[in-house]
Amino acid sequence: MILRGVDTGSGKPVVDASGNDSAITLSVGGITLEGFNATNAGYWVPYKFSLPGSKATNAGDGHSFRHYAGILVTSNINTITNNTASNNHWDGIRLNSSSNNTVAGNNVRNNRGGGIRLDDSCNNAITGNNVSNNSIGIGLDDSCYNTITGNTFLNDGLSVDDSYHNTIKGNTVNGMPLVYLEDKTGIEVTDAGQVILVNCTNITVENLDLSNTYVGVSLFKTEESVISNNTVSNNWCGIALDYSSNNTIIGNNASSNEDGIRLWDSINNTITGNNASNNGCGICLWDSRNNIITGNNASNNWCYGICLFSACNNTFTNNAVSNNDYGGICLSYSGCNNNIIGNTFVNNGLCVGDSYQNTVENNTVNGKPLVYLVDTSDSEVTDAGQVILVNCSNVTVENLDLSNTCVGIELCKTNDSIISNNTVSNNNMYGIILWDSGNSTLTGNNVSNNGEGGIYLINSCSNNNIIDNTFVNNGLFSWLFLSNTVKGNTVNGKPLVYLEDTSDTEVTDAGQVILVNCNNITVENLDLSNTCVGIGLYKTHDSIISNNTVSNNMRGIHLIDSCNSIITGNNVSNNGEVGIRRESNNNKFYLNNFINNSLSVGSSSTSNILNSTEQITYTYNGSTYTNYMRNYWSDYKDKYPDAKETADCGIWDTPYSMPYRPDSDNYPLMLPWENYLSPTEPYTKTDVGVNSTIIPASPTDLAAYLPPDYNDTDISDSVVLNVNVTDNTPDTTDAAYTDITINVGSMDIATCKVFKTDIGFLPEVEDVTTLPTVSGEPAFSRDVVNKTVTVRLFVGDPLLGVIPAAVEPLGFDTGEGTYPSIRGTHNGTIIPSRDINISKLYTYPCAGTGGHSESIKLYENVTLIANGSWVSYEGDWHNITIDNETGASYVMLLKNHEYNYTIVTGSYPQIIHEPSKEVTGGTITCSSFVDVNGKVYYDWIPAIRLE
Repeated sequence: MILRGVDTGSGKPVVDASGNDSAITLSVGGITLEGFNATNAGYWVPYKFSLPGSKATNAGDGHSFRHYAGILVTSNINTITNNTASNNHWDGIRLNSSSNNTVAGNNVRNNRGGGIRLDDSCNNAITGNNVSNNSIGIGLDDSCYNTITGNTFLNDGLSVDDSYHNTIKGNTVNGMPLVYLEDKTGIEVTDAGQVILVNCTNITVENLDLSNTYVGVSLFKTEESVISNNTVSNNWCGIALDYSSNNTIIGNNASSNEDGIRLWDSINNTITGNNASNNGCGICLWDSRNNIITGNNASNNWCYGICLFSACNNTFTNNAVSNNDYGGICLSYSGCNNNIIGNTFVNNGLCVGDSYQNTVENNTVNGKPLVYLVDTSDSEVTDAGQVILVNCSNVTVENLDLSNTCVGIELCKTNDSIISNNTVSNNNMYGIILWDSGNSTLTGNNVSNNGEGGIYLINSCSNNNIIDNTFVNNGLFSWLFLSNTVKGNTVNGKPLVYLEDTSDTEVTDAGQVILVNCNNITVENLDLSNTCVGIGLYKTHDSIISNNTVSNNMRGIHLIDSCNSIITGNNVSNNGEVGIRRESNNNKFYLNNFINNSLSVGSSSTSNILNSTEQITYTYNGSTYTNYMRNYWSDYKDKYPDAKETADCGIWDTPYSMPYRPDSDNYPLMLPWENYLSPTEPYTKTDVGVNSTIIPASPTDLAAYLPPDYNDTDISDSVVLNVNVTDNTPDTTDAAYTDITINVGSMDIATCKVFKTDIGFLPEVEDVTTLPTVSGEPAFSRDVVNKTVTVRLFVGDPLLGVIPAAVEPLGFDTGEGTYPSIRGTHNGTIIPSRDINISKLYTYPCAGTGGHSESIKLYENVTLIANGSWVSYEGDWHNITIDNETGASYVMLLKNHEYNYTIVTGSYPQIIHEPSKEVTGGTITCSSFVDVNGKVYYDWIPAIRLE
């Protein structure tokens, strides 16, 4: 059978999967597929779940995951030729357990997973394809005896995993040879765009640039080889060793990759003198043993400098580890005889986790000793940059400054110790961590501005005294609270309320609330923001959490093993990890606002109720309804762009699904819940010869109509009304108008303005009652004594707002952006709307990250006029000082002049996903953004402020 797409003049026929399933599936063999454009296929998902809004079922084909692709082949002896497979959420073309197919002459680009992927597929011919800008160009997983020839890779490459006896030749990566060697010995690679070694011995790869591909150098079951002095950048992984031994990796520049150098189940390798910086993880070991990692620079990575997962008997010496976003060296369940000796940490340190039996000696953190004690008793720590106690007892740590590392103080299986009067601040992860530790006292510590949380209790931590500590922008967190005494602590100047085994109590003042094994507790009308968890319920039942503001935390509200509580009327916003997390069942969530959280809901529970259990009467658009009330989700329209309103009652017709859970908010609110249960209307009206209807609206409804000068102005106190005025007089000469008198509330009556959407700002007159009564131009007058404005309107249906005067903007400010984000290089233009003097660049970071800019250059007519570079995570690290090339202390950007910018970002800066935008101070346009993997975008603007 031949399936051929015919170009009728507008290109190949497009098969769009709309983000669900695969675009084209060949499940019957002997088919020739030619001339189609397969796009927008869905993500891979576990068979147990379906993505929200997906049509996927739970049926399986024997794999652990349901894999979607632009073109999915599950049959044999097919020909796939001259197709385009692009912009799919996972693979472009995928062969699953499929053999004797020909995939030739296709254009496979911009797929988030693999361009062409073979899974358990053999004896296929993959030839003459153009493969570009995919995460993986061509991937071989458990696939053998295939022929991969004559393919052209651009900004991606080949991945080989447990695949052998394939013929791979005549391919290029970024215009250079793809060197694939299998079962070879004693060869030197002298020219390559990517190098893959399978079951080889004594191979030398040196002095090459192996960048902008999938893996620069891949060693699979390869021994006694040398990888030296190469540049491996902007790849998914710079250098990868899988099941490989006795190799030397020396003097390479492995930077700007997801992983700089990665070892998987590899032994007896030497990693020395490499620069592994500006990656996700600099050097990463998985299940690897007896390796030597020495003299490397692992810095400025957005995750860890060096990380271990179940890795034993490795030696880490004399490495320089600094300014990594999470930690310097991380041991994750790697408790078997690793040696960490003589390393230098700056603004980083050692993260032990649940790891033991390691030797840690002679390391420094910020110029002070890294104090690591094992099996020690009756000791006092008097000088340290970081303190880690493993299996210790009766150790005192007091009066120290343990800041600017990953974790200031870490106790693992340590008991009966005292942690007192320390300053534990500005650490990447936590201030103080206790793992399986008890009977210790933490008192009088100043715990502030740590990235993940202040004090964190992990696993079975019991009978600890946490007393009189001061938390600022931090707090207390645990997954399992067991009989600890927590009292006298403050969070942002307010009490940390910790109740255990308590019933029938109302919390009236708090900066953080933690309820452990409680019953019938009321927490309402509180601001529980800027801590690690605003409200935590642990084995707590029959309680009420209502009308609280829970913002700018890591987690907003967290329920663990808690049931039969009501969570209602809360504003949960801008939380960095999740708005609400539920490891609990049979709770009721309704009339809450979930706004701009990184993830609205995280859940391992299945039987919570996401609506009121009784009908509530509410007003919407001037009409009264009685219905079950749900929640408002600010990301609803992004997830469900085709949703419609149900019966004009302010409720969406498509359920809001919980990620990977079967429960959902079946009828979510279209507006924040306050719009349905609003107080007495803030206006009166006088209709003469007209009928007018007035419906209160949100200030956000008006924001889009206001001029750019309002970008920096808070209009949340504005009074906004939807007004519809119709003439009911028999003669056009009869009086026909309405006068609306509006209470301005907390706004300044002397400076507020009136804005009408079809006109703009209304003129002010002394007394609107003297204006014409038949027709005329709308206007307003103000009553300073009574704090009201009166607006005269004629026939029409405008959006009317009383708003504050605009704040005079300073500098050039794009405002905040959003996620997704990745680091990379931004190029574009800035056109100021007025003369601006600037001397620094601020970069908006994604919540909970170290998002920043590494450098900025400004040009006018190709001439460099200013530049600046990031220093480190010290001090005011969000800002870069901009230096004028003339030596002046500031740079003047002139009105309506065009300036070119090049900004290199690190970690996770916020992004404005638009090609161009009018912002405070002018217009910014994206010419191109090249991420660390080499992918190019034309609608990624960095969220910045120049001032």
